[in-house]
Amino acid sequence: MKKLIIILLTVASFRLFAGNEDAVYLKMEKTFILHQDGTIEQRYSHDLKILSYYAIHRKYGETVINYNPRYQEIKIHEVFTRLENGKIVRLPANAINEVLPAEAADAPAYNFLRRLVITHTGIEPNCIIHVDYSLITKNGFFPCLMGNERIQQSSPVGELNIKVIVPEQTDLKYDLLNIQAQPEIVSEKGTRQYEWKFSQLKAISEEFWQPAPQVFEPYLIFTTKDLKVVYNEFLNQPAMSFYLSEKARQWVEKTKSASKDNLDFISKVHQYITDYIRTYPLPLNLTGYKIQTPDEVFQNCGGTRIEKLTLMNAILQSVGIKPVLKLIAPGITKSISSLNIDAFSDCMIEIMLRGEESRDLTYYADQKDELSVNQNYWRVVYATYLPLYSGMSTYDPTSCSDCISIDFQSVNYVKMDEKGYIFSVTSPENKKLAVVQDTVFKIIRIPWSESGMEMWHLPAFVSKRETPVFLPAIRSDNRKIVMEYPSKLRFIGNNTHFFIENEAGSFFFDISKKGKKLIIQRKIQFNKQIIEPDSYQKLKELIAFWQSEKFNTLYFTGK
Repeated sequence: MKKLIIILLTVASFRLFAGNEDAVYLKMEKTFILHQDGTIEQRYSHDLKILSYYAIHRKYGETVINYNPRYQEIKIHEVFTRLENGKIVRLPANAINEVLPAEAADAPAYNFLRRLVITHTGIEPNCIIHVDYSLITKNGFFPCLMGNERIQQSSPVGELNIKVIVPEQTDLKYDLLNIQAQPEIVSEKGTRQYEWKFSQLKAISEEFWQPAPQVFEPYLIFTTKDLKVVYNEFLNQPAMSFYLSEKARQWVEKTKSASKDNLDFISKVHQYITDYIRTYPLPLNLTGYKIQTPDEVFQNCGGTRIEKLTLMNAILQSVGIKPVLKLIAPGITKSISSLNIDAFSDCMIEIMLRGEESRDLTYYADQKDELSVNQNYWRVVYATYLPLYSGMSTYDPTSCSDCISIDFQSVNYVKMDEKGYIFSVTSPENKKLAVVQDTVFKIIRIPWSESGMEMWHLPAFVSKRETPVFLPAIRSDNRKIVMEYPSKLRFIGNNTHFFIENEAGSFFFDISKKGKKLIIQRKIQFNKQIIEPDSYQKLKELIAFWQSEKFNTLYFTGK
């Protein structure tokens, strides 16, 4: 009865905060325990109030837990549904089932992984779903106790408690990003307990173009072992030996002999990695931070992203090309003592060719082509990289915070014929119809390059913004077009010069006429890659000018 009264009081105080959400977490608790025998227990519980049918059918009808049954077990403490009238609906025996995780589908090397699905029964609007379970991991499967906890959740949270319990002699390194709060630390029965308490948390925003949550949201990171030690343990596994079987080496030799040069060979290898090696979207924590060897990936025709790049690395190493495989921790922009290997959720491979083929290349396991820094800006800035070299003395994590500035520039020379076709002077066969004919005017859409900001696929900008905007690529875009038009046409307009500057950046447009040529310039410059909500309206203003018909359209008429 006491627990019911507390829940009802929590609901009452939470109504105003929840707003029009589909569900609210009245209370959530996460407990991470490192036992004396090395066993790690992760206990999770929540009381979730359902407020809509959408939450029932699309969001919270099930609780799913992925785990590795060879080293982990799940212990369900209590799961039930409390109806609005106070009645308790217990789980029937058939409401708990094991299935293959979707991430392990078509992955024979990992088909032993399991997903426990708890189907909640009796749920209806205004009911409360109570879940309490533990995931217990055997000693040695994880290199240490570590966590990377996003504080905000998929729905608002009334009360969130995160507790980390370690043996008293164990040192815990922790950092709480983007918020000032200290844990309560208690020593009890040979353990040291750290507890962080949060309340009235908003739901995770679904606004477009957000930075990684580690950049601006409250985010807790902790570990019981220094990353350098874990790094060396990670390197000391068979997959990092880069061994290839005779069959794989024969494929390498055949491909190398069919390639014109190193660049062509690298391109063929990456095409093979992306087209013929299936990607398993599995996180490292499900495999105990152990990966398949390059030869196993080659034989199985499948691997996780890091496994595929490890195969690519081994192939290139076998012919004398020296790439660098790097792990990427998104959103970590400074050196922190609590940084752990679980924070590295992405990876890439860098290749520096010198001599006649001098070129710097970057490849990812899930993209078909070598992409420019412009196209991958969101992956390479506001992050920490960890190169995977062989050797004990090469541990060198590097943080990048706004460290790459990309300025796009283009100059195009185009001609317009009397029929209204516009084509490049250098490639006259690539004609594009750019004229809208009405009774008086020929209306020309200025044929800007399709690179630069056009690659952003600019979305509709809403009126207000609560989270920062992370511009996906370039810092500035500077275009110039020299357009020659037929003598039978007359340009309607005068020389135009427009410039505006605000706290988000600046926009410039200039058009001048020289004989039968128009020289058109347009430039947008951003002061920062991350635009805070206070400057969002100024960003909208610059984008509006960039997209405005006034600065993208020309008018002609016959003489």
